[in-house]
Amino acid sequence: MSIEKKKEKLIIKYLTNPSNMTDKELNDVIEWLRNESNKKYFKEYVKVNYLIDYATINFDTNEAKKHLIRYIKNNPKHRKRKWKHFVYAALFVGVIVSISVLFKGKENFYKETEFTQTNISTGSYKAILTLNNGNEINLKEGETFMNDIVDSNGEGLFYSNAIGNDKYESEYNVLSVPRGGHFFVQLIDGTKIWLNSDSRIKYPVSFIRGESRTVELLYGEAYFDVTSSTEYGGASFSVLHESQKINVIGTEFNVKAYKEEKYAYTTLVEGTVDISTSNIKKTLKPNQQSIVSKLDRKDITVKPISVYNEISWKEGVFSFKNKSLKEIMKVLSRWYDVDIIFKDEKIAELKFTGTLNKNQKIEDILMTIKSAKYINEYEINSKTIIIK
Repeated sequence: MSIEKKKEKLIIKYLTNPSNMTDKELNDVIEWLRNESNKKYFKEYVKVNYLIDYATINFDTNEAKKHLIRYIKNNPKHRKRKWKHFVYAALFVGVIVSISVLFKGKENFYKETEFTQTNISTGSYKAILTLNNGNEINLKEGETFMNDIVDSNGEGLFYSNAIGNDKYESEYNVLSVPRGGHFFVQLIDGTKIWLNSDSRIKYPVSFIRGESRTVELLYGEAYFDVTSSTEYGGASFSVLHESQKINVIGTEFNVKAYKEEKYAYTTLVEGTVDISTSNIKKTLKPNQQSIVSKLDRKDITVKPISVYNEISWKEGVFSFKNKSLKEIMKVLSRWYDVDIIFKDEKIAELKFTGTLNKNQKIEDILMTIKSAKYINEYEINSKTIIIK
Protein backbone atom coordinates (compact mmCIF):
# COMPACT_ATOMS: atom_id res chain seq x y z
CA MET A 1 0.00 0.00 0.00
CA SER A 2 1.36 3.42 -0.92
CA ILE A 3 0.56 6.77 0.64
CA GLU A 4 0.52 10.22 -0.92
CA LYS A 5 3.32 12.57 0.10
CA LYS A 6 0.95 15.17 1.53
CA LYS A 7 -0.66 12.64 3.85
CA GLU A 8 2.72 11.22 4.83
CA LYS A 9 3.96 14.69 5.86
CA LEU A 10 0.81 15.20 7.91
CA ILE A 11 1.29 11.88 9.72
CA ILE A 12 4.93 12.71 10.46
CA LYS A 13 3.84 16.06 11.90
CA TYR A 14 1.18 14.27 13.98
CA LEU A 15 3.79 11.90 15.40
CA THR A 16 6.60 14.39 15.98
CA ASN A 17 4.97 17.76 16.67
CA PRO A 18 1.20 17.45 17.31
CA SER A 19 1.03 20.64 19.38
CA ASN A 20 1.73 22.73 16.26
CA MET A 21 -0.99 21.15 14.13
CA THR A 22 -3.90 23.29 13.01
CA ASP A 23 -7.47 22.20 13.73
CA LYS A 24 -7.90 21.29 10.05
CA GLU A 25 -4.72 19.17 9.99
CA LEU A 26 -5.73 17.37 13.17
CA ASN A 27 -9.24 16.70 11.84
CA ASP A 28 -7.79 15.41 8.55
CA VAL A 29 -5.65 12.85 10.39
CA ILE A 30 -8.52 11.77 12.64
CA GLU A 31 -10.90 11.35 9.72
CA TRP A 32 -8.29 9.39 7.80
CA LEU A 33 -7.79 7.08 10.81
CA ARG A 34 -11.50 6.25 10.98
CA ASN A 35 -10.95 3.93 8.03
CA GLU A 36 -9.89 0.45 9.22
CA SER A 37 -7.45 -0.12 6.36
CA ASN A 38 -5.83 3.24 7.10
CA LYS A 39 -5.49 2.29 10.77
CA LYS A 40 -3.72 -0.92 9.78
CA TYR A 41 -1.42 0.97 7.44
CA PHE A 42 -0.71 3.59 10.11
CA LYS A 43 0.40 0.96 12.65
CA GLU A 44 2.71 -0.69 10.12
CA TYR A 45 4.06 2.68 9.00
CA VAL A 46 5.00 3.62 12.57
CA LYS A 47 6.45 0.19 13.33
CA VAL A 48 8.66 0.17 10.23
CA ASN A 49 9.71 3.81 10.25
CA TYR A 50 10.09 4.36 13.97
CA LEU A 51 11.01 0.93 15.33
CA ILE A 52 8.14 1.22 17.83
CA ASP A 53 5.21 -1.11 18.22
CA TYR A 54 2.40 0.78 19.93
CA ALA A 55 0.72 -2.47 20.85
CA THR A 56 3.50 -3.20 23.34
CA ILE A 57 2.88 -0.04 25.35
CA ASN A 58 0.85 -0.37 28.53
CA PHE A 59 -1.69 2.40 28.02
CA ASP A 60 -4.14 3.73 30.56
CA THR A 61 -7.14 5.45 28.91
CA ASN A 62 -8.08 7.44 31.99
CA GLU A 63 -4.51 8.66 32.42
CA ALA A 64 -4.44 9.69 28.74
CA LYS A 65 -7.55 11.82 29.16
CA LYS A 66 -6.17 13.35 32.33
CA HIS A 67 -2.85 14.34 30.77
CA LEU A 68 -4.41 15.56 27.53
CA ILE A 69 -6.91 17.78 29.35
CA ARG A 70 -4.12 19.12 31.55
CA TYR A 71 -2.02 19.81 28.43
CA ILE A 72 -4.83 21.85 26.85
CA LYS A 73 -5.45 23.81 30.07
CA ASN A 74 -1.77 24.74 30.28
CA ASN A 75 -1.51 25.77 26.62
CA PRO A 76 -3.78 28.76 25.91
CA LYS A 77 -3.76 28.37 22.12
CA HIS A 78 -5.35 24.91 22.52
CA ARG A 79 -8.01 25.77 25.10
CA LYS A 80 -10.66 26.44 22.48
CA ARG A 81 -10.05 23.13 20.73
CA LYS A 82 -12.32 20.20 21.25
CA TRP A 83 -10.39 17.97 23.64
CA LYS A 84 -12.31 14.94 22.42
CA HIS A 85 -10.22 15.12 19.25
CA PHE A 86 -7.06 14.67 21.28
CA VAL A 87 -8.63 11.88 23.32
CA TYR A 88 -9.73 10.08 20.15
CA ALA A 89 -6.21 10.30 18.82
CA ALA A 90 -4.74 9.00 22.06
CA LEU A 91 -7.24 6.16 22.30
CA PHE A 92 -6.18 4.94 18.88
CA VAL A 93 -2.46 5.37 19.16
CA GLY A 94 -2.25 4.36 22.81
CA VAL A 95 0.12 7.19 23.54
CA ILE A 96 1.67 9.74 21.20
CA VAL A 97 5.16 8.33 20.80
CA SER A 98 7.54 10.26 18.59
CA ILE A 99 11.00 10.19 17.13
CA SER A 100 12.53 12.95 15.08
CA VAL A 101 14.11 10.95 12.26
CA LEU A 102 12.68 8.86 9.45
CA PHE A 103 15.09 6.05 8.65
CA LYS A 104 15.74 5.47 4.97
CA GLY A 105 16.68 2.13 3.50
CA LYS A 106 15.67 0.21 6.62
CA GLU A 107 14.98 -2.99 4.72
CA ASN A 108 18.59 -3.22 3.52
CA PHE A 109 19.87 -2.17 6.92
CA TYR A 110 18.15 -5.05 8.66
CA LYS A 111 19.20 -7.57 6.03
CA GLU A 112 22.83 -6.53 6.43
CA THR A 113 22.78 -6.38 10.24
CA GLU A 114 23.72 -9.45 12.20
CA PHE A 115 21.77 -9.66 15.43
CA THR A 116 23.73 -10.75 18.49
CA GLN A 117 22.09 -12.54 21.39
CA THR A 118 22.95 -10.91 24.72
CA ASN A 119 22.01 -11.35 28.36
CA ILE A 120 20.83 -7.75 28.67
CA SER A 121 17.20 -7.58 29.73
CA THR A 122 14.77 -4.68 29.85
CA GLY A 123 13.91 -3.30 33.26
CA SER A 124 11.18 -4.90 35.36
CA TYR A 125 9.28 -4.46 38.62
CA LYS A 126 11.70 -5.15 41.46
CA ALA A 127 12.77 -3.50 44.70
CA ILE A 128 14.05 -4.14 48.22
CA LEU A 129 11.82 -3.13 51.12
CA THR A 130 13.71 -2.47 54.37
CA LEU A 131 11.39 -2.69 57.36
CA ASN A 132 11.72 -0.67 60.55
CA ASN A 133 13.45 -3.60 62.29
CA GLY A 134 16.09 -3.81 59.55
CA ASN A 135 14.69 -6.89 57.82
CA GLU A 136 14.93 -6.78 54.03
CA ILE A 137 12.22 -8.11 51.71
CA ASN A 138 12.95 -8.77 48.04
CA LEU A 139 9.99 -7.63 45.95
CA LYS A 140 9.70 -9.06 42.44
CA GLU A 141 7.21 -9.02 39.63
CA GLY A 142 4.81 -11.93 39.99
CA GLU A 143 5.53 -12.45 43.70
CA THR A 144 3.37 -11.21 46.58
CA PHE A 145 4.20 -10.04 50.10
CA MET A 146 2.04 -9.05 53.07
CA ASN A 147 2.41 -8.06 56.71
CA ASP A 148 0.22 -6.20 59.22
CA ILE A 149 0.35 -2.82 57.46
CA VAL A 150 1.48 -3.33 53.86
CA ASP A 151 0.96 -5.72 51.01
CA SER A 152 2.59 -6.03 47.60
CA ASN A 153 1.39 -7.50 44.31
CA GLY A 154 4.92 -7.62 42.92
CA GLU A 155 4.56 -4.25 41.17
CA GLY A 156 3.71 -1.93 44.05
CA LEU A 157 3.38 -1.52 47.81
CA PHE A 158 0.07 -0.54 49.40
CA TYR A 159 -0.06 0.64 53.03
CA SER A 160 -3.13 0.29 55.24
CA ASN A 161 -4.30 -0.40 58.82
CA ALA A 162 -1.80 1.97 60.45
CA ILE A 163 -3.93 5.11 60.69
CA GLY A 164 -4.49 6.16 64.29
CA ASN A 165 -2.35 3.34 65.64
CA ASP A 166 0.27 4.75 68.01
CA LYS A 167 2.38 1.66 67.51
CA TYR A 168 3.42 2.74 64.00
CA GLU A 169 3.82 6.51 64.41
CA SER A 170 7.62 6.35 64.75
CA GLU A 171 8.24 3.53 62.26
CA TYR A 172 9.88 4.05 58.87
CA ASN A 173 10.33 1.88 55.80
CA VAL A 174 12.89 2.29 53.03
CA LEU A 175 12.19 1.25 49.45
CA SER A 176 15.24 0.74 47.22
CA VAL A 177 14.89 0.18 43.47
CA PRO A 178 18.05 -1.20 41.81
CA ARG A 179 19.35 -0.50 38.33
CA GLY A 180 17.16 -2.34 35.88
CA GLY A 181 14.06 -1.91 38.02
CA HIS A 182 11.10 0.32 38.82
CA PHE A 183 8.38 0.19 41.47
CA PHE A 184 5.31 1.92 42.90
CA VAL A 185 4.27 2.72 46.46
CA GLN A 186 1.00 4.07 47.84
CA LEU A 187 1.45 5.62 51.26
CA ILE A 188 -1.01 5.41 54.12
CA ASP A 189 -2.54 8.81 53.19
CA GLY A 190 -3.19 7.73 49.58
CA THR A 191 -0.20 9.57 48.12
CA LYS A 192 1.17 7.69 45.10
CA ILE A 193 4.88 7.50 44.31
CA TRP A 194 6.50 5.95 41.22
CA LEU A 195 10.21 5.16 41.60
CA ASN A 196 12.56 4.97 38.64
CA SER A 197 15.65 2.77 38.37
CA ASP A 198 18.48 3.25 40.88
CA SER A 199 16.34 5.15 43.41
CA ARG A 200 15.72 5.03 47.15
CA ILE A 201 13.05 6.63 49.34
CA LYS A 202 12.43 6.67 53.11
CA TYR A 203 8.95 7.27 54.52
CA PRO A 204 6.88 6.75 57.70
CA VAL A 205 4.45 3.85 57.62
CA SER A 206 1.88 6.09 59.32
CA PHE A 207 1.18 9.83 59.44
CA ILE A 208 -0.31 11.66 62.39
CA ARG A 209 -3.51 13.21 61.07
CA GLY A 210 -3.29 17.01 60.92
CA GLU A 211 0.51 17.08 61.26
CA SER A 212 2.96 17.63 58.40
CA ARG A 213 3.72 14.58 56.28
CA THR A 214 7.37 14.17 55.33
CA VAL A 215 9.23 11.65 53.15
CA GLU A 216 12.87 11.64 52.08
CA LEU A 217 14.15 10.91 48.58
CA LEU A 218 17.63 9.63 49.39
CA TYR A 219 18.64 9.51 45.73
CA GLY A 220 17.30 8.75 42.27
CA GLU A 221 14.07 9.77 40.59
CA ALA A 222 10.47 9.72 41.77
CA TYR A 223 7.11 10.96 40.53
CA PHE A 224 4.70 12.11 43.26
CA ASP A 225 0.91 12.36 43.14
CA VAL A 226 0.23 13.83 46.58
CA THR A 227 -3.08 13.54 48.39
CA SER A 228 -4.41 17.02 49.09
CA SER A 229 -3.97 18.41 52.59
CA THR A 230 -7.72 19.09 52.70
CA GLU A 231 -8.26 15.34 52.42
CA TYR A 232 -5.85 14.63 55.25
CA GLY A 233 -6.73 16.94 58.11
CA GLY A 234 -4.95 20.00 56.67
CA ALA A 235 -1.53 18.34 56.86
CA SER A 236 1.03 19.71 54.39
CA PHE A 237 3.40 17.36 52.53
CA SER A 238 7.17 17.70 52.17
CA VAL A 239 9.84 15.85 50.23
CA LEU A 240 13.36 16.14 51.62
CA HIS A 241 16.61 15.67 49.74
CA GLU A 242 20.12 16.56 50.85
CA SER A 243 20.10 19.53 48.47
CA GLN A 244 16.60 20.91 48.96
CA LYS A 245 13.19 20.73 50.60
CA ILE A 246 9.95 20.61 48.60
CA ASN A 247 6.78 21.83 50.31
CA VAL A 248 3.46 20.95 48.68
CA ILE A 249 -0.24 21.16 49.45
CA GLY A 250 -1.57 18.58 46.99
CA THR A 251 -0.03 18.24 43.56
CA GLU A 252 1.93 16.19 41.01
CA PHE A 253 5.62 16.64 40.39
CA ASN A 254 8.81 14.79 39.43
CA VAL A 255 12.09 14.89 41.35
CA LYS A 256 15.35 13.73 39.79
CA ALA A 257 18.44 13.67 42.01
CA TYR A 258 20.77 10.83 41.06
CA LYS A 259 23.91 10.22 43.10
CA GLU A 260 26.34 10.79 40.23
CA GLU A 261 24.68 13.98 38.95
CA LYS A 262 25.60 17.49 40.11
CA TYR A 263 22.08 18.90 40.18
CA ALA A 264 18.65 18.08 41.58
CA TYR A 265 15.74 18.74 39.22
CA THR A 266 12.11 19.25 40.27
CA THR A 267 9.47 19.43 37.53
CA LEU A 268 5.95 20.59 38.40
CA VAL A 269 3.10 18.95 36.53
CA GLU A 270 0.11 20.24 38.48
CA GLY A 271 -0.51 22.45 41.53
CA THR A 272 2.11 24.52 43.34
CA VAL A 273 5.31 23.68 45.21
CA ASP A 274 7.91 25.68 47.12
CA ILE A 275 11.55 24.73 46.60
CA SER A 276 13.89 25.81 49.38
CA THR A 277 17.52 25.47 50.40
CA SER A 278 19.17 26.84 53.54
CA ASN A 279 19.10 30.43 52.28
CA ILE A 280 16.62 30.74 49.40
CA LYS A 281 13.09 29.75 48.41
CA LYS A 282 11.25 29.81 45.09
CA THR A 283 7.77 28.78 43.98
CA LEU A 284 7.15 26.58 40.95
CA LYS A 285 4.15 26.78 38.64
CA PRO A 286 3.00 24.01 36.25
CA ASN A 287 5.40 23.42 33.33
CA GLN A 288 8.35 24.81 35.27
CA GLN A 289 11.48 23.08 36.51
CA SER A 290 13.82 24.06 39.33
CA ILE A 291 17.52 23.24 39.26
CA VAL A 292 19.58 23.14 42.46
CA SER A 293 23.29 22.47 42.67
CA LYS A 294 23.94 19.58 45.07
CA LEU A 295 27.36 21.06 45.88
CA ASP A 296 26.82 24.70 46.91
CA ARG A 297 22.97 24.99 47.08
CA LYS A 298 23.35 28.78 46.86
CA ASP A 299 20.80 29.37 44.13
CA ILE A 300 17.65 27.89 42.61
CA THR A 301 17.24 28.25 38.86
CA VAL A 302 13.67 28.09 37.51
CA LYS A 303 12.92 27.60 33.81
CA PRO A 304 9.99 26.55 31.58
CA ILE A 305 10.10 22.89 30.60
CA SER A 306 8.40 20.33 28.40
CA VAL A 307 6.77 18.24 31.13
CA TYR A 308 6.20 15.17 28.96
CA ASN A 309 9.90 14.75 28.24
CA GLU A 310 10.61 14.75 31.98
CA ILE A 311 7.90 12.31 33.10
CA SER A 312 7.60 9.99 30.09
CA TRP A 313 9.60 7.31 31.95
CA LYS A 314 6.55 6.82 34.16
CA GLU A 315 4.38 6.23 31.06
CA GLY A 316 6.66 3.51 29.65
CA VAL A 317 8.74 5.49 27.16
CA PHE A 318 11.96 7.49 26.97
CA SER A 319 11.42 10.95 25.49
CA PHE A 320 14.49 13.02 24.63
CA LYS A 321 14.60 16.53 23.20
CA ASN A 322 17.98 17.81 22.12
CA LYS A 323 19.80 15.63 24.65
CA SER A 324 23.41 14.54 24.23
CA LEU A 325 24.07 10.86 23.62
CA LYS A 326 26.03 10.89 26.88
CA GLU A 327 22.91 11.97 28.81
CA ILE A 328 20.75 9.46 26.96
CA MET A 329 23.15 6.60 27.65
CA LYS A 330 23.05 7.40 31.38
CA VAL A 331 19.28 6.84 31.29
CA LEU A 332 19.62 3.63 29.30
CA SER A 333 22.40 2.30 31.53
CA ARG A 334 20.12 2.54 34.57
CA TRP A 335 17.14 0.91 32.88
CA TYR A 336 19.07 -1.95 31.26
CA ASP A 337 21.62 -2.26 34.11
CA VAL A 338 24.63 -1.93 31.82
CA ASP A 339 27.81 0.12 31.66
CA ILE A 340 28.19 2.25 28.53
CA ILE A 341 31.57 3.54 27.35
CA PHE A 342 32.25 6.05 24.55
CA LYS A 343 35.42 5.56 22.53
CA ASP A 344 35.07 9.07 21.13
CA GLU A 345 33.89 11.92 23.38
CA LYS A 346 32.82 13.92 20.32
CA ILE A 347 30.15 11.29 19.66
CA ALA A 348 29.05 11.50 23.30
CA GLU A 349 28.20 15.20 22.86
CA LEU A 350 26.02 14.75 19.75
CA LYS A 351 22.42 15.89 20.30
CA PHE A 352 19.50 13.53 19.74
CA THR A 353 15.73 14.07 19.74
CA GLY A 354 13.29 11.19 19.83
CA THR A 355 11.12 8.87 21.88
CA LEU A 356 11.75 5.17 22.44
CA ASN A 357 9.67 2.40 23.95
CA LYS A 358 11.10 1.16 27.27
CA ASN A 359 10.09 -2.40 26.35
CA GLN A 360 12.46 -2.44 23.38
CA LYS A 361 15.61 -4.51 23.49
CA ILE A 362 18.76 -2.48 23.99
CA GLU A 363 20.02 -3.76 20.62
CA ASP A 364 16.99 -2.25 18.86
CA ILE A 365 17.60 1.14 20.45
CA LEU A 366 21.30 1.07 19.57
CA MET A 367 20.46 0.17 15.98
CA THR A 368 17.94 3.01 15.85
CA ILE A 369 20.66 5.47 16.86
CA LYS A 370 23.18 3.86 14.53
CA SER A 371 20.85 3.92 11.52
CA ALA A 372 20.30 7.64 12.13
CA LYS A 373 24.08 8.04 11.67
CA TYR A 374 24.70 9.27 15.22
CA ILE A 375 27.15 6.48 15.98
CA ASN A 376 29.39 4.43 13.69
CA GLU A 377 29.30 1.12 15.53
CA TYR A 378 28.74 -0.46 18.91
CA GLU A 379 29.99 -3.55 20.69
CA ILE A 380 28.32 -5.50 23.49
CA ASN A 381 30.54 -7.44 25.90
CA SER A 382 28.43 -9.07 28.58
CA LYS A 383 26.96 -6.10 30.50
CA THR A 384 29.23 -3.47 28.92
CA ILE A 385 28.39 -1.54 25.75
CA ILE A 386 31.15 0.24 23.83
CA ILE A 387 30.03 3.07 21.52
CA LYS A 388 32.40 3.69 18.61
